[in-house]
Amino acid sequence: MAWVDPNTLKYASSIDADSDDQWCDACQEHVWFCSLEEFGDNLDAWWLAVDFPTMERITGLSAANYPADDGRQAFLDACNTWWKTLDYERKRTIWMENDESRAER
Repeated sequence: MAWVDPNTLKYASSIDADSDDQWCDACQEHVWFCSLEEFGDNLDAWWLAVDFPTMERITGLSAANYPADDGRQAFLDACNTWWKTLDYERKRTIWMENDESRAER
């Protein structure tokens, strides 16, 4: 058996035949594999669930600078526009640094 990068199928190293791990070197943890597209969708879903204070901290935008009469929709739209400009690696890094469920592990 071997460790193989699931995105590139590049051989990394050999492992014992009785190993049943799925290790993500970038995340530094055992994970369930999914496609890059599926993981990107998971990152976007995480972003949509982030609360306003976290969005403010990550984006540098302030909800107070947007009209409150629309439930801060303009702020949310600005944050989502900012998120959509990021590439996959930057989104993954932000998720890794800010996902509370990762901190609990």
